[in-house]
Amino acid sequence: MKFLSMTVGAILLVAAIVLSFLVSTNGKNIIANQQKITTEYVSKSDMALKNGDINSAIKYAKLAIAANPKGKAGFDAYQKAMEAKYKPSVQETTVPEEQAPAATPDNSDDGGDDMGC
Repeated sequence: MKFLSMTVGAILLVAAIVLSFLVSTNGKNIIANQQKITTEYVSKSDMALKNGDINSAIKYAKLAIAANPKGKAGFDAYQKAMEAKYKPSVQETTVPEEQAPAATPDNSDDGGDDMGC
């Protein structure tokens, strides 16, 4: 019975090692594919922004987020697209109010319109 238990244990150990190796290399491929797809969507979003197509830029940014929700690049592209969408079309500039010249006291005693106050 000991031989059978040792054989089954060894087979399970080898299977676990092979399975972990396959999963780890596959996991690296998945991450590489996510980054590749995200980069592609982010570049398409940037190109759409440069061409003035804000709705397409938002769409591609959302696809980049969906491809890699833990990555920052998709969220950055989405933020740029939303800022472009809600940016005012005409930049408002504030014109400083002209400073009125300070009133200078009139020191003349000509007795004009003073009325004694």
